[in-house]
Amino acid sequence: MKHHNPFGLNLNRRGFLSAAGVGAGAVMLSNGLVPRMAHAQAAPDHRFVFAYFSGGWDTLLCLDPRNPSEFTEEAARDTKIQLAWDRLDPGFRPEMTSFADSPITFGPAIGDFARHYQKACVVRGLSMDTVTHEVGRRYMITGKMPAGLQASGSAMPTRIVAQNAAAEGFAIPNLASQVETYNQGLPTIATGMSVNGASDLVFALQKSGDAPKSSIEGHLAAYRAKAAPCDPVRLDRRGFMGLVRESQVRATDLVENALHTFFDFRNQQNPDMAALRERYGIGNARPGGLGQAVTPGEQAALAAQALKNNVSQCVSITLASGLDTHDENWATDHPPSLQSGFNALAALIDDLEEADLMSKTTIVCFSEFGRTSLLNTRDGRDHSLASCALLVGAGVPANTVVGATTDVGMNAMPINPESGEAIATGGITLTPTKLLASVMQANGYDPYDLREQGLPCLMA
Repeated sequence: MKHHNPFGLNLNRRGFLSAAGVGAGAVMLSNGLVPRMAHAQAAPDHRFVFAYFSGGWDTLLCLDPRNPSEFTEEAARDTKIQLAWDRLDPGFRPEMTSFADSPITFGPAIGDFARHYQKACVVRGLSMDTVTHEVGRRYMITGKMPAGLQASGSAMPTRIVAQNAAAEGFAIPNLASQVETYNQGLPTIATGMSVNGASDLVFALQKSGDAPKSSIEGHLAAYRAKAAPCDPVRLDRRGFMGLVRESQVRATDLVENALHTFFDFRNQQNPDMAALRERYGIGNARPGGLGQAVTPGEQAALAAQALKNNVSQCVSITLASGLDTHDENWATDHPPSLQSGFNALAALIDDLEEADLMSKTTIVCFSEFGRTSLLNTRDGRDHSLASCALLVGAGVPANTVVGATTDVGMNAMPINPESGEAIATGGITLTPTKLLASVMQANGYDPYDLREQGLPCLMA
């Protein structure tokens, strides 16, 4: 949903006013200004990263592979699984990565993340119940099946921040870069600040100066300075205008605290930025403007900086795009896009480990669905109802595989909720709702709004 802006300024693209706390749309959707919220027994400084792989990932190439010596081209007639790894560029070896001390296996596009396998829980056989991009994406973001194409409920980071009594200790508690964010009826402090990447964030957070260079900068400066007085009895009975004024103060504080310096990755005068560029493979050239293409490395660096500098509790980022490969570009475009995302994820984990933050950070990687196990007539892969997820960090059962897909057609299998083992009959079906309820509950948050309890097999 878009947040209503009472000043009539079209700033939804950056979501700055929502992040500052105005979130009028969220307020209007609630039954009152601040709904009653029971704070769960969660660590107030626990961090979350939600990493989106956009377009529908090929799980055979990453999280749910098959052994190419067994699942051959000739066997595909019976297994309905066609790896086709021999069609990939030479940089991608047509083999599966396995480990002597782990049930986890990875496909050829897993990249640098393979070295972090012992920290991971690979979730297989996630039933998406849709092959529509918007529906699958919003299902994974909110944990609720959308109504038509419209998101149902709030985004997971919004729910988490809303339950954190110490959320105000973070300048931007909920930061979303190139990922949709929703707030339905929760406190405005939990509303996600939407940006297109680090350059947009720097633009929104830095001072405009005496003479704004653009109309957008002018609008931002006017918003920060504009007073909103009114008769509290006659015109502000529900406290809305008071909320607007409070939001203006918050917006000013964000700018005055010079938070933009943490995200100005191409600042040549800051030695910390040089180290960051090297770690995440960020080029030195300064971007040309807002809305530019953003690399996976920049997205991962944004998340790391927000968490390490106590700017945000929850950060949502897009680590891969262009995965909707229905044609022969599946072989050339899909694997490198996946690998770049997993490489950026590995760099993020390295960074958080060095900052001693992985013990209190949970990372959730997801896509809107998987792709078909057989190539189509155009040598690409179509949409599949079965998908995977990847969990890393606090509250996660490490070095574990939960769930599975069948060895004929890769259909989602039911699981034993205690062990996570796939079973032929009985059991339960893994869904985004059950997955995300488990993530919340494992880290001390109440998944009441999802109407599901966490699964023991998904909680450390």
